[in-house]
Amino acid sequence: MRGLELEPNLLNLGGTFIREDRTEKAYRLFSIDDVHPGMVRVPAVGFEEALPVSVEVEIWCVPLSGITTLLMSEPPGLSIGKVRLQDGRMEVLGVIAEPALVAGKKDISDYPGGGRASFRDYIAREGMRIIDETLMKRPRITDEQLAAVRRYSNVGELLYKNGQLRGAVDVLNHVVKMLGLKDRIFLNIPLGYAEIHHRSESVLS
Repeated sequence: MRGLELEPNLLNLGGTFIREDRTEKAYRLFSIDDVHPGMVRVPAVGFEEALPVSVEVEIWCVPLSGITTLLMSEPPGLSIGKVRLQDGRMEVLGVIAEPALVAGKKDISDYPGGGRASFRDYIAREGMRIIDETLMKRPRITDEQLAAVRRYSNVGELLYKNGQLRGAVDVLNHVVKMLGLKDRIFLNIPLGYAEIHHRSESVLS
């Protein structure tokens, strides 16, 4: 996904982002050690009773010559398979997790819920949680830094509530880095907006 840890795997092949979409209701979504998501079609071995959800995905155009390179650069346990989108007709090649990969991993299929699953929603909610927990412990920062942290944190929550998940993740990622936190899910996410101050002021106005 754009802005997240594995995006270079697509960009290095000359991949081009097309649009956001959702799968049909046929999957469960897991966080693989908070490094990347893993999507499994159900029912599958070990998940015979799991309720399927629709997973938010991104559609990219990747040169056919780069598919093998892409597969080899993906983490172990991920493979290329056919994914049917929410309209029930269109199938695309997508990254699927093997059932063994997600065994014992955190099921994030209820983020945000209502039959939908989103890795960005999970990241945003985790960001808000770890920021709140850190602020409750009274971090050793100046009053000015604390005011900025609270301001950006509020902006992140506003963006999240407005369904602007990419913006929410970027702003919360900024706060996590301001606080010096080393939480794994944010560790390798680069700052996405160069003009974060301008964006924050626009949301608050």
